[in-house]
Amino acid sequence: MAALPTVRQGVAALYPLSRSVAFVTTVMAFCDDSEQRWTSQGAGIARFKLTYTKIEAPDVNALLAFWRAARGAFDSTWTVILNGVTYANMYFTDDTYALQEVGPGLFSLTLNCAQWRQN
Repeated sequence: MAALPTVRQGVAALYPLSRSVAFVTTVMAFCDDSEQRWTSQGAGIARFKLTYTKIEAPDVNALLAFWRAARGAFDSTWTVILNGVTYANMYFTDDTYALQEVGPGLFSLTLNCAQWRQN
């Protein structure tokens, strides 16, 4: 499995980092219009918004090469390591690579990704 490349000083993401957790829920509907719900999986599925601000061209090129190798949202087999936790089975939720130049040789970028199943 490929891993998301690191930027600046060897970190996979910069602050601010947005993380949310989604749970797969099963709903049972009964004839009296009542419902019973429960989670089908234990720990939940992670979603991330990775924001890179004022990164330099070599880091942008490494992220772009990885995004192209993952074919945007097509590949769902890569991993990302954040705060010592490895999140496997990741995929990009967008097919766009929106890069902005914020200064001479400095760029900003946001990548949205999620797990399609638990580790």
